[in-house]
Amino acid sequence: MSTNKFKLSFISIFFFILLTSYPVHAAWTPDAPTALGTDLAGIVMDTGDGLVAVGDDGKAYHMTAANMVDTTAANVVWAQVYPPASTDFVGVAHDGSNFWAATENGTIVSSADGITWATASLTAAARTAIDGKTVVGIACPGADVVVVTNDGAGAYFDFGVGWASIGANLSGETIATTSSIKGVRELTGTADAFVVFGGGGGNNLYNVTKAGVLTAGLNVNNCPVINDISIQTATSWYAVGDSAKIVLGTTDLAVGGAVATAALTVTGGSSPNFLSIDYNTADTFGYVAGASGEVFRVSGEAVTYKAQGIATENLNGVALVISGSLRRAFIVGNAGASLYGGETFWNAVLTGATKDVATAPGDPQSIVALSGTYYIPSGDDEKLYSSTAPTTSWASAGAVSTQAVESGAIAGAEVTTDDYVAVKVAGTGLLARITIFTNGAATGLITALAGTPPVTADYIAALNGNFYFTSSDGTKFVQSIAFASGDANSADASIASGIAVSGLAASANGLYLIGDAGAVKAMAATGTPTVLTNLSVNTNVWTTATDINTAIGTATGLYPTSDGKLIIVDNTNKIFLVSDSGGAAIGTLAAVDQNYSGAAPTYVSGSSTDLIVSTATDVWRYNAASWEKYDGLSTAISVMNAVDGVASSGANAVAIDTDGLNTNRGIAYSTGASFAAAAPETQPDVSSTINTIYNATSTDIYVGGDNGLLYKGVYASESFTWTRVNEGVVGSKPVNRLTGYGSNVFGLIKGGTEMIMYDGTNWSAVTNNPPVAFTDIKAVSATTLYASTATAANYLYKITIAGTTATYTPQTKGGGAGVLVALNALDVSTDGQTLYGVGAGNNALKLTSPVADAWTVEQITMPGAAPTAMYDVVIQEASKVYMVGDTGYAVSYDGSTATLITAPAATILNSVWAYETHVYAADSNGYVHDYNTSDSTWTSGLVQASTNIKVVSGSAKGGFLVSGGQNGVLKRTTISSSGGGDSSSAVQPGAGEDSDLISSASSSVPTSTALTTSYGTPSMTVLGRQQSFQTKAITADSTHNFLFTFTPSTNIAVNDLKLFKLLASTSSNLTYSRLNAAPASATDGVYWITDNSGGVMVSGETLSANSVYTVNFGIKDNGSYDTNTAAGVIADPVVLGATSSSGSSGCVFNPAQSMSLEWILLMITPFLVAVRNRYKK
Repeated sequence: MSTNKFKLSFISIFFFILLTSYPVHAAWTPDAPTALGTDLAGIVMDTGDGLVAVGDDGKAYHMTAANMVDTTAANVVWAQVYPPASTDFVGVAHDGSNFWAATENGTIVSSADGITWATASLTAAARTAIDGKTVVGIACPGADVVVVTNDGAGAYFDFGVGWASIGANLSGETIATTSSIKGVRELTGTADAFVVFGGGGGNNLYNVTKAGVLTAGLNVNNCPVINDISIQTATSWYAVGDSAKIVLGTTDLAVGGAVATAALTVTGGSSPNFLSIDYNTADTFGYVAGASGEVFRVSGEAVTYKAQGIATENLNGVALVISGSLRRAFIVGNAGASLYGGETFWNAVLTGATKDVATAPGDPQSIVALSGTYYIPSGDDEKLYSSTAPTTSWASAGAVSTQAVESGAIAGAEVTTDDYVAVKVAGTGLLARITIFTNGAATGLITALAGTPPVTADYIAALNGNFYFTSSDGTKFVQSIAFASGDANSADASIASGIAVSGLAASANGLYLIGDAGAVKAMAATGTPTVLTNLSVNTNVWTTATDINTAIGTATGLYPTSDGKLIIVDNTNKIFLVSDSGGAAIGTLAAVDQNYSGAAPTYVSGSSTDLIVSTATDVWRYNAASWEKYDGLSTAISVMNAVDGVASSGANAVAIDTDGLNTNRGIAYSTGASFAAAAPETQPDVSSTINTIYNATSTDIYVGGDNGLLYKGVYASESFTWTRVNEGVVGSKPVNRLTGYGSNVFGLIKGGTEMIMYDGTNWSAVTNNPPVAFTDIKAVSATTLYASTATAANYLYKITIAGTTATYTPQTKGGGAGVLVALNALDVSTDGQTLYGVGAGNNALKLTSPVADAWTVEQITMPGAAPTAMYDVVIQEASKVYMVGDTGYAVSYDGSTATLITAPAATILNSVWAYETHVYAADSNGYVHDYNTSDSTWTSGLVQASTNIKVVSGSAKGGFLVSGGQNGVLKRTTISSSGGGDSSSAVQPGAGEDSDLISSASSSVPTSTALTTSYGTPSMTVLGRQQSFQTKAITADSTHNFLFTFTPSTNIAVNDLKLFKLLASTSSNLTYSRLNAAPASATDGVYWITDNSGGVMVSGETLSANSVYTVNFGIKDNGSYDTNTAAGVIADPVVLGATSSSGSSGCVFNPAQSMSLEWILLMITPFLVAVRNRYKK
């Protein structure tokens, strides 16, 4: 072969590789957005005019004063407003009358109401001061405005009158010479001064007057880089900055000098850079927001980590809203993050004699919680009440105690599926008694030892199938009853006597009591801990826990935790955790964080990492990082005199007052101070199924669905801004089909029995209804449409529009061998001369050459086994027509011959859309499939697991693909000239999970080298994407299923797969355990792979190239695989890889990428070798 011929062959193959490259894949993203449409830089509040948030690209959002204090979450929404700006905003402020905002290039805008905006006209001198510089902040000292640049230049704007050079006075300061100024704030309490802050070394905080005079410079030593400051007075202020620094300053800002005040103690979270703060002195609370979505509450010197489960992006702005008893913090940040948290903790369940919840117990005596179920015995009817949703409903046992239920002692235990609750009841004569309820039913009285004077059951504990309780006749006893064995009628003999018991509780491994002089004594369950004598009934053997008694003061309380450990409270109000598992000595204990500042604990509930502590009047929570007071209990239930008991599950708590007077009894429920997303006002109604999407232009689409859902979306910056339209025209009727021409839009509603239209200005109802129910419509001009039907002899109609009136003309057969049949869908060529329709079975029609409403009809001969029905057809061009139906039936038609396309799944294909070399089909199982006509291959993208995706559409010029379906699923992905759709989805809820389990999810395409550097993973072939996600608030310590999809580019052995848990360490290498069958319930640390039909891929099998697979995996809250340390939120970065020598050489060839240079080089290597060998000869 000649050299030239070889070169020609080589070039041909090279270009073949380029032309058959795989599509550029992008993740399917929810487009019923809960976030605003840009990175947000700042937020400010005015009590009369509401909130304004500003961000990149000149975007701004407004929330009314009414909405920002609304207690209905759906009403706490933003509306986009339109200031005359196009570059990135850096901040927003309010001068008491007007909102002001500044962009980084110095555009300054103002608004009296936050809705209508105008450009501010600066003097020439002020404009010169900031032109060509980077503005970093804006503030309103008094009624005036100041903007500052990062090098210290500034403009003082007194309604256009003058300006002063701040830069001249800062010119020698490091903060200015290094361009390290971060922002500016007004100096509270003065009308003519402000502060400038930042980093750079040396002084990082300056007091400046509006005349430009540098009054004082301060060096806040323990916050070297200040990112924000909240000033209450000149001698009381907070500075926050990098590396989780918060300083409460008392140094006079007018005096200056070094500020040596220590930074406040911050526990919990990941020590992020703090970016913003707002604090209110009168209400003694504030919030700090930082990088990676982390939020902290500040009260005086106490800093509490707040897990919010909504945003993981940098949070750049905080604004407090205080209105009467309502206290809120609004927080905004990157990627449009907007969330708000309430300071209202408690909800009333029982207020004196009034039941706020009709089914609640009326006379609470005590309380205990078992795995999220709260149990309260009630003294008015002697029943045991239970609830998992205390503010909604309570259930009571049919059986009652035969003796009066009394306040005080209570204990609970779980044995397999049964809950046992032991309750103190009134004694008879000289006897003390308890009643044991099993799953709500009273099983009988347990009689304690008799004594003189009459004895009582003072304490009850549960351990290993036994209840232990104390009774007394002057000398205390501990007795036991084996409730789990069914012996529920009498107590065993005493196992302890002669001990003055003042407390009793059990861990999973031992029984503990407080004995004489407050000393802690212990008795072990069988086997552990080995240092103790094994517990045996009728044996008075107790070991004094010497190490414990040395470490604590005098013990005043013992409390079990839900995870099998023990809490000890001493007389100094310190709280200790005992860990006695695994043979540990009984003295092994740890002091729970001693920053607790509450009064003496009266009861403790929860797990060892998430405790609820009650005092006589208050309730506190400790989440293994910091303490938080559940404020407002006396406000929520004013009649409550005291907190007599508390039970908890994670952050949730129920507090009771057992006052003998029914006017003072109370039950209150709290879920803690949690955060919610403040959504865009234009967010589509995500609860309604989406039926239709009409792509009008390269940026505009219309979406219709059930319950009157009809929105217009405008696409920009890879997201949509949504506007609800025609609410008065459609009402709550379903929108079934949308089509249009130019600026005109037409729709079928109410099952195709009515029509609506938009003439470019107004929406209106078509005044005369269709003669039959239409199944589909397509517009060929602003006045002409065609409609299909499945319910009449005239299966095709032409619709002519005049004003708002339609004329419906039946279409007939004028020639050809076919006959008109019932049709489910149709499409019409742009010239209106060719029409395709599909219907039942494999009925497919081609209609051409219309003359006076008569068409030549051709019955298309369809290949393969006939489906039950066909559901959609699209004309890409005359020789490219695509049709889809049930059982994965898909056909291409070139104008004369239909060819079967083997679909990737045998599910119903509902909708089809095509452009260039790609055909997209939406199915009934949550996928959109992408067929590449150039190489006849499919890739599949998971839109929403196990969801009927009813429609897919897109814009080639706009570069987007949109799908919609059941339960309001509306998602988008980007597409390019080489195709689109997703073969690698972001993490979604797995089997058996709520659809809104995931609060945020993202994915990226890493290299093997990058993963090794960051996480210590081995060299591998990365399959799909690196996944990161976080859940909404969930039940503490619960386990949940998750999933994501991927498509391998080559065959991969199942045995070579590993799912890596990515920890922030270069030495971590934690992997999930792969299963050959799906577990019966969510299981921590396991994963399994399923194919497109849901079958589990087992050891020894091979994944096929270019087929979609699903990774299913389980994570337990606060387990080894959960990176979020807060109880009740799961976060997890994870990546799937192949690590065998046959599966990886350390390079990453990712199917979620286009045909990049690494693929090209790999594929041309054999040819380069051939060239080399030829010239060696």
